[in-house]
Amino acid sequence: MRRAKSTKDVKDKASAPSDEGLPAKMVLKTIVLELSMPLGIGLTADNTVSEVYTDAAKEHWQADDALVWVDGTAVRKGKFPVADALKKDRDKHTLVIQRMVPATPGVAFFTVRLTGSPGLGIGLTEDNRVSDLTEGNPAQKDGRLEREDHLLIFDGVDVSGGKTTLSTIFDPKKNPHELVVMRQLKPKPAGPMGGKGKAPPPPKAVRFTVEVPPSMQPADPKNPKAPAERVLPLHLDKKHMITALSPDIDDLLIGDYLVSIDGKPCKADSYKGDAKKIGKLLDPKTEGNHVLTIDRFPLELTPEDAAAIEESSTHSGTAAAPAVAASSSATSSSATSSQTKLCPTKLCPAACWI
Repeated sequence: MRRAKSTKDVKDKASAPSDEGLPAKMVLKTIVLELSMPLGIGLTADNTVSEVYTDAAKEHWQADDALVWVDGTAVRKGKFPVADALKKDRDKHTLVIQRMVPATPGVAFFTVRLTGSPGLGIGLTEDNRVSDLTEGNPAQKDGRLEREDHLLIFDGVDVSGGKTTLSTIFDPKKNPHELVVMRQLKPKPAGPMGGKGKAPPPPKAVRFTVEVPPSMQPADPKNPKAPAERVLPLHLDKKHMITALSPDIDDLLIGDYLVSIDGKPCKADSYKGDAKKIGKLLDPKTEGNHVLTIDRFPLELTPEDAAAIEESSTHSGTAAAPAVAASSSATSSSATSSQTKLCPTKLCPAACWI
C-alpha cells in the first residue's frame, strides 16, 4: 500500500452510462473486504483509493473507493492513518469501503448513526434483521429504521446474515454507532378498487438530523487567487428535495427534503440550486459540521423498479424473488447466503437487543 502524493477528491456521481447508453442510477454502497497484505493500492490523504497497482488487487479495488473502517478503526476522510489501523496480529484484515454502484431495483441501502446509552432499543433476529424498536429509545425516536430492515455492518464489523451477534460487539460507551442497513422495498399502498372506498392516508415523513461537513470551493474557479468559500456538497430543487449529493455524505439519500440548516428554516425557493448557492446561506461563524434537519418519506418500490424486476425474472425464467442481504462483502468467503435463517412467513422474535 502506497500513499499518493496529491489528494484526489471523490467526485459526485449521480449517474453513469448503462449498457444501453442511458444514464443508470448510481447509489453509494458499503462493502466489506477480507484481505491479506499487501493490499496493492495507493491512497490519498483522505484514504480514498487513487491507484490500483496489481491485477490481483483489481479484483477487489477500484479507483475512488473510500476506506471508512480498517480492522474496527474508523479511518473515514483521513481521520486515522490506514497503516496504523491495520492490526499486525491478523493474517486477514477487515476493510470497509464505500463505492458508487448501479442501483439494484427494489433494494435501498442507507447509513444511520445513532447515539444512545446504555442501548439503542433495537431488537434483532438471529440473522440481524430488525424485529423490534422500543418506544422512546434512540432508534425509534430517530425514525429511519423499520422492522424487517437488514443490518449489514455495525461499527465497521460485518454482521450480515447473522455472522456476528450484535450483543457480543456492542459497546455502550462508544457513540455514535454507525449502522449500514438494507431494506427490501415494497410497492406504494394501493388505492380503493374502482375509485370507491377510503383512500390510504398520505405518506408521512420521518424527520431527523444529520451533521454534514462543509467543503471548500474557489469563489471564482477562473481565478486561482480567489478566496475559498464554504459550501454544502448537495443540490436541491425548488421544493428543497435533494437531487444530487457527494458520495462523502452517506446518511442522506436522493429524494430527502432539506428542512433547515443550523436551525434556519428553508423558505420559498431560497435554498434552490447547487452547493455554492446553498453555501452562501451558511453561517461563517459555525465551526466544524453543519446540522441539517431532513424529512424522509417512505422508501417505496417504484413502478419502474417493479417492471425491471419482472423483466429480469422473465429473462431468467424464474419467479422474481426478494433480494436477501446475505452479505455486503465482495469476497467469496463472505458471500454465504442467509436464506436458511429467514423466517418464511413472519419475522422471527428478537434473539438479542442492543
